[in-house]
Amino acid sequence: MTGGAIITPELADAAIYRALSLFMGDGRKFSVEDVAIGTSIPARTLYGFVASGPEDRRRPKGWHLLTLQQFFGVAFTDKLLSPIGQGGRSLEAEEGSPGVVMAHLTRDLAQIAGCGVNGAWNHTHERQLEKAADDAILILTPLSSLGHAK
Repeated sequence: MTGGAIITPELADAAIYRALSLFMGDGRKFSVEDVAIGTSIPARTLYGFVASGPEDRRRPKGWHLLTLQQFFGVAFTDKLLSPIGQGGRSLEAEEGSPGVVMAHLTRDLAQIAGCGVNGAWNHTHERQLEKAADDAILILTPLSSLGHAK
């Protein structure tokens, strides 16, 4: 769901359930017990978030969602926010010296420039452009928040 319409409570609940069920539970990267240990959210509460029937599910509180986003990382945040056309990114600075950051950024921008060398982007460049742009954003985002209280 993107655009001007506000997300409904039902769609929000479905998005939360879908994101959680992709990351936590039987056959997933993390068991409910692993997440309980890693987040200090009781397993019983977590089971309530991913109950199979919508009528049996519990709605996470705000601190639950933030804790789960911190635990699972940006990929989870992307899944959680994708129904509203948004995503997440890390504000943690990339490891390395300023020279390393500049080298990565220069590489990404050269890749973007190379795709547009003939004055137009085309469908064959989409994946390359997306990856280069995502990488550049990941490198620049921490720099944009320097000096801000965390």
